[in-house]
Order: sequence, then structure tokens, then C-alpha cells
Amino acid sequence: MTRDEIELTPAGPTLDWHIAHFVMGLPYKELTSGDCPCAYCGNQMRYCGARSWCSDCHEWRYTAYKDYSSDLIAALDVVDEFYSMRLDKYSNGAEWRCYLVRATKDNMNADGNGVAEDAPLAICRAALLAVMEAK
Repeated sequence: MTRDEIELTPAGPTLDWHIAHFVMGLPYKELTSGDCPCAYCGNQMRYCGARSWCSDCHEWRYTAYKDYSSDLIAALDVVDEFYSMRLDKYSNGAEWRCYLVRATKDNMNADGNGVAEDAPLAICRAALLAVMEAK
């Protein structure tokens, strides 16, 4: 993804897939593959990539990955991949800004600034921008 694509991609399965694969380092799973485990509880679900009901979580799931871009608890898992974070709310809560820093392979810092209308999306955008800078 380019910087512009990251900054314009809305919260949802596509952004969650990029976070899982490029930031979290999870193995590649096709968005439209068959059965897969629920990312939250491990229960086997059918038709991943489509709307699947998890009978253990009692929630609808869309992919084999967590909802990083829309669920704050899942987004905090993303924050754990970085050693420094700052999250601020601006414009009476209408805008969130996140700053994340991560060490690269050659002991340099890679950082990203994400801006969005809610905190999980700002965290995910900052994470992807930091990973993009590290390459």
C-alpha cells in the first residue's frame, strides 16, 4: 500500500488483513478461503471472508483476523508491536492522532503518524505507515 492508500482506506477487512500480515506478522490467510478459526476464541468458523457467526463469541466475524481497525482492544494488540505510542484526541473528539515508533532491523527507528475519526483506525494507519517507513 502507498501512503495515500493507507491514509484513505476505511476501517474494515482489507485494512485488518494488512495489519495482521505486515504489522503483526501473522501467516497469510486468503480473505475468501473456506473454514478458519475465529481470531478471538479459536472456534472453527465456516466461510471466512464472508459473514460468519462464531457460536462461542456470539458475534459475526468477517475474516480470520481480529477487527484491528474498528475494535480498540484488538488495536491495542497492534500497539504492543511498537515501543512508543502517543494517542491524542482533537477537535472535540472528531479526530484522533496516533504516533507509533518501532525499531528496525538495523537498530534505527521507524515511526508513523495516523489520523482518523476514531482511535483504532488512527492506530492502524500509524502502524502501517511505520512499517512502510522501516522498509
